[in-house]
Amino acid sequence: MSNGTLGMISLSRKAGKLIAGFDTVKQAAGERKAAAVLTAADVSAKTLKEVVYFCEKYEVPHLKLMESMAELAQVTGRKAGVLALTDPNFAERIAIMAAASNKEE
Repeated sequence: MSNGTLGMISLSRKAGKLIAGFDTVKQAAGERKAAAVLTAADVSAKTLKEVVYFCEKYEVPHLKLMESMAELAQVTGRKAGVLALTDPNFAERIAIMAAASNKEE
């Protein structure tokens, strides 16, 4: 588990820059409010396919995290496998952390 990634997600939630849940994330992407979409490691294949589709359609970066929905729920307060960041700075920082985390494993 990457504590840095989870910490940054928690910080973005506290700053009001995090959206949780498939439908609200899809809506934010369609309205061009999402700077990046994050998916938990254990989302279903169907959900992942739909997220990839709407991210490509709306040209929103997508990051598949190493963290599970349970781990994300600990920092977001919601059991959701699909998250969106509305702040580009948080999105960029989490992308860097996720890439570093993926290299370690």
